[in-house]
Amino acid sequence: MNRQPELSVVVLCYRGGQHIIPYIRRIHQQLAANVRDFELILVANYDANAQDDKTPGIAAALARELGNCTSIAEPKKGRMGWDLRQGLAHSQGKYISFLDGDGQTPPNDVVRLFHLIKEQSTDLCKTYRVYREDSHFRRTLSVIYNTLFRFFFPAVRLRDINAKPKILTRTAYNSMRLTSSDWFTDAEIILEAMRLNLKMSEVPGVTIANNWRKSFVGLPAILEFLKNMVCYRILYWFVRK
Repeated sequence: MNRQPELSVVVLCYRGGQHIIPYIRRIHQQLAANVRDFELILVANYDANAQDDKTPGIAAALARELGNCTSIAEPKKGRMGWDLRQGLAHSQGKYISFLDGDGQTPPNDVVRLFHLIKEQSTDLCKTYRVYREDSHFRRTLSVIYNTLFRFFFPAVRLRDINAKPKILTRTAYNSMRLTSSDWFTDAEIILEAMRLNLKMSEVPGVTIANNWRKSFVGLPAILEFLKNMVCYRILYWFVRK
C-alpha cells in the first residue's frame, strides 16, 4: 500500500481458530464495499506452550486470501491489552478501529462508527450495548463494572466502557500513553482520552451470542479490574494530571 489508508481495523483473534474465518470475511466485505482505503490487521498472538492453537496459521491464510489484510502472530507476553497494543502499533490508518474476533459485534458497526467519527468530528467514538445475547452473569457483571467505574471516575460520562467496536483518530492514538497489557485496556483508552480532554461520543449497539467459546472473564479478571481501578484512580490523581 503506497499511501496512508483511511481506516485501520484491528481484530483480536486470540484462540479463535476456524471460527474467525466467516467473521473476518464478513468484516472484510463490509470494508471493501464502504471504505475507499483500508487495512485489516488480524492479531493472532499465541501461548508458546499451547500446541493446539491453529489461529496463527488460519489468520495468515486469511491475510493471503483477502486484499489489504495482514496478520500478526507472536508468542504472548501479556493478555488482551498486549495484543491490542501490538495491533495498534502496526496500524497506519488516519482512523483506527478495533474489536474482538469472536463474532459478537455486527461487522457493519465498524463502518457505521467510521462514518460517525468523521461526521461528528470527534476524537473517539464507540458503541454502548442496548441489547446483549450474553448470559445473565455477563450482563450483571457489566452493570456492576460500569457502575464501579463511574464511581471511581465520575468525570467519565460514557455508559459502557468495554463495549466494542471503538474507533479513534490517529492523532488521538499518538497522544495516548498506553501501557496496559491486561483486560483493563479498554478502560485505559477511555481514561487517556479523558486526560487529554478529547471529544468522545457513544452510540447504541448490540452484542451477538457467542455459542462456541466461554468468556475469558472469570474471577481473576474481575479481581484484576478492581485492582486496576484503584491503581489508576491513584495514578490519575498524582501522576497523569
